[in-house]
Amino acid sequence: MFFRSKVFYSIPEALAKAKGGRVLHLNKRGLLDEFPKITELVNLEELQIGWQEIEELPKEIGSIKTLRKLSILNTPIRVIPSWIDQLSNLREVCIRGTDINQLVPELFNLEGLEVLNLGNNCINNLTPNIGKLTRLRYLELHCMPIDEIPEELSKLKSLKHLGLTGTLFSETERNRLKVMYEH
Repeated sequence: MFFRSKVFYSIPEALAKAKGGRVLHLNKRGLLDEFPKITELVNLEELQIGWQEIEELPKEIGSIKTLRKLSILNTPIRVIPSWIDQLSNLREVCIRGTDINQLVPELFNLEGLEVLNLGNNCINNLTPNIGKLTRLRYLELHCMPIDEIPEELSKLKSLKHLGLTGTLFSETERNRLKVMYEH
């Protein structure tokens, strides 16, 4: 785990030495044992949880109102928790390499979201609610079993990047997308 350039090997050690930390990466197994104490990090803006053996995210994350970026990497969580919309300051969400197979409606209440990376998950359809994320600039859906994009995606006027590498789109769907996004 580290805050910027300082490396710590436990959450208590990090809390004792870096209460003002803004970036926390938990990329070593077993670091979540002391997770409830993370709420003491009152300035935390970026949280990355990777390579953990958990099936659901700790509920304490929902109380970190200062979070602007949340990344969950290669961790077998099964659902995006419904409390995600409590993190109203989120600008970036990256959930890659998980066991998630559907998106919760609360994710689309994050009106300030600019970056959404859902690559390498088992999600097979993108809900029309995607159209609610009007500030979205970057949407990554690589290596997912989706085969259709809802028309509501065309409402995302700020979208600059749509990553579809490794998806199951038919030639007809690819052509429809080209027409939808040609400027």
